[in-house]
Amino acid sequence: MSFKSNIYKMKISRIIFGVLGFLALGTFIFSCSSSAQKKMLPKSPYYDANGIHWLTMEEAEIAHKKNPKDIYIMVFAQWCPNCEKFDKTTYLDTSVVNMINRDFYAVKLDAHTPEDIVWQDSTFSNPRYDTTKARDKPNAYNHIVYAIGAKSIPSMVFYNEKMEKTGSIMGYKDAKKMKRILSLQKRK
Repeated sequence: MSFKSNIYKMKISRIIFGVLGFLALGTFIFSCSSSAQKKMLPKSPYYDANGIHWLTMEEAEIAHKKNPKDIYIMVFAQWCPNCEKFDKTTYLDTSVVNMINRDFYAVKLDAHTPEDIVWQDSTFSNPRYDTTKARDKPNAYNHIVYAIGAKSIPSMVFYNEKMEKTGSIMGYKDAKKMKRILSLQKRK
């Protein structure tokens, strides 16, 4: 075997190992960035990347601690026709969506959720939740509903940057009324 063929084989080996190393590094970086992005997505089943950025109560409180901002809590139930009307009208209005996403951490809270909810260092549960009832039928309220002072279904509850409750508003609101409410609540 000649000296030139050995050098040629060494160059080929370096190129192959370089390409393989580059591919391995690229795969590693891509997998890390993908898993980091997955971890950053909110847990709320109602989160809408193209609409309101709904969070869970816990996520809103954590986000608020990092970057204080008002919190808007929409208390709803799956059986509630006015809640559905919010989703099909008010929450599709671009101005409303922009105001909520810009000025508030938005939480969509199912009043009947059987899951425990941690809020302001307390855990709230729904011990009387009836698992035999369909999700679209009235059920027992999670205790968080009483703690935040939601008066009916639907209710909107507002907290300011100091985590002080600034208001609770009941019932359906169209986009025009909603924009007025959001503007007034932001000033409190």
